[in-house]
Amino acid sequence: DYRLIQQPRPRGLIAQVTTLLLQPGDFFRTLPAFGNSRQWLLVAVLILALTGAMAVRQAELAADSEPAAGPETMPLPDMIDPGMGGGAIPGDMGGLPPDMGLPMDGGLPGGGAAADAGVSTTWTTALVAAGSLVAVWLLQALLLSEVTLFNGRAPRLGLNLQVAVYASVPLALMTGLQALYYSAGGEMGEPGLTGLLTEWTGFTGQTPFVQALLLSLASRLTLFWLWGLLLLYLGARHA
Repeated sequence: DYRLIQQPRPRGLIAQVTTLLLQPGDFFRTLPAFGNSRQWLLVAVLILALTGAMAVRQAELAADSEPAAGPETMPLPDMIDPGMGGGAIPGDMGGLPPDMGLPMDGGLPGGGAAADAGVSTTWTTALVAAGSLVAVWLLQALLLSEVTLFNGRAPRLGLNLQVAVYASVPLALMTGLQALYYSAGGEMGEPGLTGLLTEWTGFTGQTPFVQALLLSLASRLTLFWLWGLLLLYLGARHA
């Protein structure tokens, strides 16, 4: 039985995202017809860039919230007089000045190394966050292959990867809202429902493994995560 299928008109990027968020059933039913489109690559790049930038921003906020060691907490070594049997020698010793005539802000060789270390840490944080998201997409694409195999057809990994990428758009929307909240002066709180979980009286009575499992689940349990899970289900059913 063959039927003539009318090809749908191609949608722009904004129309694609709008249809995904407002009409997910229609979006995933027409997704196989746009198999030659590369819009999902652009969506994936934008999500990865936003995820990496937010990871760096959260790391900076976490570092700013930690108390910094002041000058009073750093003990200064005493200058010992070997001829007096110990003790600090007061006054000016007539030696070289502490700065030795060199600028202290970046003039020493260690300044460039510290800057390079900061850049390396920033890139590492962003790449780890983006790489974790890519690993999640690949795992979801493999899991979606089981749905196709149960229907008696060969899996299409490319289409499964597109479904996984589009299903993570709500998480990108949550990340964008977090960026706006931080830029407005908001403070970083507990992820997901972790703050409510720690208030549960029976939480302290659980084993360390169960506590770690509950914390991991509660940190990811958000309305946007449930929204993305629903999109993943609709993609597996219709696409």
